Amino acid sequence: MRLCVLIPAFNEAKVIRRSILSAYGAGLDAQDVYVVDDGSKDNTAEVARYYKAQVLSKPNGGKAAALRSGIDHFDLTSRYTHVMVLDADSIVDPDYAKAMERATVRHPNAVLFCGRQCSQRGPWNWLTAYRSVDYAVWCGVYREAQHATGTVNVAPGFASMYRMDTFASLDFDGGTVVEDMDMTMQLQRRREEIVYVPDALVATQDPLKLKDFIGQMMRWYRGTWQVVKKHRLGGMCEPVDLKIGALVLGQLLIGLLIATLPLWYGSDPQVVRYSLWAGGAILMGATCRTARKRGLMSQRVDAEFTWLVGEQMLVGALIATLPLWLYYYPQRVLLALVIDQALVLTYTILTAIRERRIELIVLYPTFVIPRLLGYFLFAWAYLLERRTVETKWYSVERYS
Repeated sequence: MRLCVLIPAFNEAKVIRRSILSAYGAGLDAQDVYVVDDGSKDNTAEVARYYKAQVLSKPNGGKAAALRSGIDHFDLTSRYTHVMVLDADSIVDPDYAKAMERATVRHPNAVLFCGRQCSQRGPWNWLTAYRSVDYAVWCGVYREAQHATGTVNVAPGFASMYRMDTFASLDFDGGTVVEDMDMTMQLQRRREEIVYVPDALVATQDPLKLKDFIGQMMRWYRGTWQVVKKHRLGGMCEPVDLKIGALVLGQLLIGLLIATLPLWYGSDPQVVRYSLWAGGAILMGATCRTARKRGLMSQRVDAEFTWLVGEQMLVGALIATLPLWLYYYPQRVLLALVIDQALVLTYTILTAIRERRIELIVLYPTFVIPRLLGYFLFAWAYLLERRTVETKWYSVERYS
């Protein structure tokens, strides 16, 4: 395997040194580490050159355009078999390249290899602690399941390796703010093999401020809906604009209102139970009708994505109506909340042990805030999505 590292960067002078040095620590030579400075206003390019990386400076055009420029300018396609895409704020484990090479032997037909992300050590607070546990749950549960079923829907942009010929053939003018998810779905639509490599570890820098955390989450969620629109995930063959948004949300709202109608006026539990079944049937019917009309679930990844989005929407709806459920079914709701928190605490303890970070357990009570915020932002990002999209860089405040 002939491997190179491609690092797109925009105003990353504070942190790019560690990213480059981590690539050297993983066994790569300086001539195999390439940095594309995408119109930075700081001295990102100078720092990269000082640490012997090969640097291309270009006018600002976004991360996807930076990747395309790096491939063409350095003629990577003819010189390497694989390319590792690394964010300038991320650090690869010393065993990363070897782990990826072992994965290419186990999966000779795979074209995309996803590493395991974790949060960097260093300055920390309740947000970085939550993100550490979130990464652990996502990789240990969702990513493993996606790998087993062939439904990986996003290979993290800071923790992935591509086969070079496949990478060069991708469309880098996708019009989304999440180029990693867009490129992953391009490969899913081609029915290429995408695998998860849990022993290829990459640590990334997470926001310390709530404002940056919200901005990052909104970028991810808006980008998700952009990819839904572009790749017709779950049968969405029309643009996700206000018209389609009103239609889908209307169906969800009608089903939810019918399901909870007796709670608004009061009724015996039997009527409530039947009403819940009726509301669920209406939602299922609307989903099936959309599936037949739009060609839903033409691939397993459509079904998997629909499941994830449905889960997010359902939990959000349950949280929004929690006072009603608590009023009529206090014991059951409290039991459900205890079970939920017990699961979160279990994952927190396991992550704290694995990463040797006791502060995760100490800050566990604060995790409910970013969890609730995530459900709200997911729905808000859906409502904000328009025909015109932004593809600019989004950078949070960096820290050394």
